[in-house]
Amino acid sequence: MEETAYALIKEQGYTLLFVTVLAGVIGFPLPDEGLLIFAGTLVAKGWLDPLPTCLCCVAAVALGSTFNYWLASRPRRRWLFRCSRKWGLSKKRIRTTLMLMDRYGGCAIAFCYFIPGARMAMSYLAGLIRLRIRTFAVGSVFGIFAWVGFYLWLGWMLV
Repeated sequence: MEETAYALIKEQGYTLLFVTVLAGVIGFPLPDEGLLIFAGTLVAKGWLDPLPTCLCCVAAVALGSTFNYWLASRPRRRWLFRCSRKWGLSKKRIRTTLMLMDRYGGCAIAFCYFIPGARMAMSYLAGLIRLRIRTFAVGSVFGIFAWVGFYLWLGWMLV
């Protein structure tokens, strides 16, 4: 049994890891943190190599977050103002939020990678309010590397 699992992970490990992490980031109900911890244990056991595993996970999270940002940036801002009345938000509050996200957006995005659920919501929110792609990308890069590195390291330490 273990030999079959080892052969499957050796042949398709990075592909499976990329697809499952990407699906979890996009919004499918998969435990991203658990997947990264599991990947870290596989690295510690020598079943996967550290650098390709880290790069595979980083690429999957970056692609998923960018997809969420792009998907949410498609509606017009007018739609946000129209729906905000239903949510009890004034245009002034939305403009203030836009200003704060523009000012602190990168730090907020990087921090939100460590909050389950907020990681996906932050990408959508950043796209919805049309946060500058540069701000989104810089915050995401720092957050993604820290988040992936932490959970892979945690999996490594659990072995």
